[in-house]
Order: sequence, then C-alpha cells, then structure tokens
Amino acid sequence: MRGLRRRTALLVAIGTALGAQVLGAVPSAAAGNCVRWTPTTGVFYDVTVCIDIPTPGSTISGRTEITATVTFNAPTTVVLDRMVFFRGASTAATAYLLADHDAPYRMVLDTTRYPNGTTTFTARPVFVGGAVPQPVNTQVTIDNPAPPPPDDETFTPRVGGPQEPGERFRLAAVGDGVDGSPESHGVVDVIAAAHPDAFAYLGDVYDRGTPTEFDTWYDDPDGYGQFADITNPTVGNHEYMQSDTAAPYFAFWHHIPHSYSYDVDGWHVVVLDSTVEFAQLGVNSAQYRWLVSDLDAHPSTCTMMYAHHPRWSAVDGVSRTGFQPMWE
Repeated sequence: MRGLRRRTALLVAIGTALGAQVLGAVPSAAAGNCVRWTPTTGVFYDVTVCIDIPTPGSTISGRTEITATVTFNAPTTVVLDRMVFFRGASTAATAYLLADHDAPYRMVLDTTRYPNGTTTFTARPVFVGGAVPQPVNTQVTIDNPAPPPPDDETFTPRVGGPQEPGERFRLAAVGDGVDGSPESHGVVDVIAAAHPDAFAYLGDVYDRGTPTEFDTWYDDPDGYGQFADITNPTVGNHEYMQSDTAAPYFAFWHHIPHSYSYDVDGWHVVVLDSTVEFAQLGVNSAQYRWLVSDLDAHPSTCTMMYAHHPRWSAVDGVSRTGFQPMWE
C-alpha cells in the first residue's frame, strides 16, 4: 500500500540526509565493472559503484544472482536509500527489474525470460533526497539450451492436510512485506514458528511487482518462498505498478483468478481484488455479482473475506469506502 511501508536506510556516516539533487557530478575513474563518482557541486561524496556476476563477461543460463556494491571512499553525510537494477544500459522505467533497499544488494535473474545472446544489466544507487550517481553496467551472454515449457498449471486454493479430531486449523495472514529485507525475514520467522496450515498473502511485492522481484523476493526459500505451497494470495497495488494488468502476479501464481473462495475447517474464505486498477467493487461489476453468487452457494455463518485494502483503517487515506456494497 503506498505510503505505509517503512524503510531502514543505510547510514554511511553521521550527519543529515541529503536534501537536494547533486548536480554537476562527473565520473573520476572507471575500471572493469566499477565506476567511481564524485560530485563537483552540492554535498560532497566520493563513491565507487560495482556490479558483478559470478564470472563477469561470461556465459550464463538458468537462474543467476547479480550483485552490486557501494563503497564510500571518504566520510559523507549521504544516506543510501536503494540499489535499482535494470536490463540494458538504460535506466528508463520500462527497463526496471528490481529495487533492493538493504545490503547486500542483489537480484536473482531468471535468464530464461530473455532471448539468447549478449545483453547488458545495469545497477544504479539512489540516495535519500533523490541524488543518483552514475550507473554501472556489465555485459553477459545468455545461453539457455531450450525455452522453458509453457505453464499449464492452474491455481488451486491450498487448504492444508487433513485435520485430526480437535486439531486447530491455522491460517496465517500477512501483507505488504515481500522485499527481502531483514524485517521481512523476521516476519517470516514468526509465521514459520506458528506452523500454519495455509497462508494468506495480502498483496504487494516490492517495489513494482516485476517478474524479477517475484523471482528474488517471493521465490526465496529462506523467505516467503517457504510458504509458496500453502499460499492463497491476493493482489496488491504494487503488482500493478510495472504492468497495468499485474501480469507477473498472475503468471507467478499460475493463472490465479482475481477473486476466488475456499473452505477450511468450517469456514468459507473469500478472496477479492480491491485495487482501483481492477475497478470491480461496484454493484454492477462482475466481481460483485460473483460474490453474491458465491455467498448464496455457501450460506455458512462462518465466513471471512480478505483483500489488499481494508474496508476501514485507522490510517488516513487507506480505508476502502468502495468496499461498502460488498461488505453489506
């Protein structure tokens, strides 16, 4: 949800955050896959940015991790906010792959998403206040023996294993958390300790819901990936930020529908798409008509619904008033 997520920035030296763009910066040295960058005006910093793969300039295939580092060569008051990765030498929004807000900066690259041949990947640090040093890039050759087979799997809600008499069914629910950060992994540890039978991920894979962010953050076996086999997700607004159809979300979850329902341990659970991009909350919408039909078919008094946005929230601007007809 925009505006709700807290970030822990890397404080390089004691001082105040950079409050304005640094202008007139010129690269002072470059070697291999590193660029040294020093501004000529504004707040002083002297930084070296590097991008690396296991064997720079080599041929890669399958899944490969690409990393980037930032080294400050002198004391500074600059605060590093994030490292942004791009495909190609461009840093245009259309080339965006992933943003990592926590060192070590990395992305897991599924090379089968790209055609075989030589290509470039770029990393660009961004400081608090908007200052952007020169990006650095590396060239690699992608060589996969064959394209991946088409995904013919269909999403089916996960309802856990059979329950013993008197055994409690545990459904865990968390949203706004998939970003690979230490805080994210701390939440994962709490969820794992509860031993859930099913997991509801309530949306937002940061920062823009790209295929690379799903591959790196949600497919991480040490993170939320360990719950992938028991996850019944819903889509958030960040999944629509890179694609106006949220295509990476629907691909990652094997053609999952916008809305669906499932039954667990005497409860009927309804999952809805609350995003303005889908715009299906009104009484004349297809999703509203589906909900009416679904509830009519499941007259149980034990019914719950989840979506990315709440009907009511104590946070200003977050309450989804458009949910009122569905709530009623």
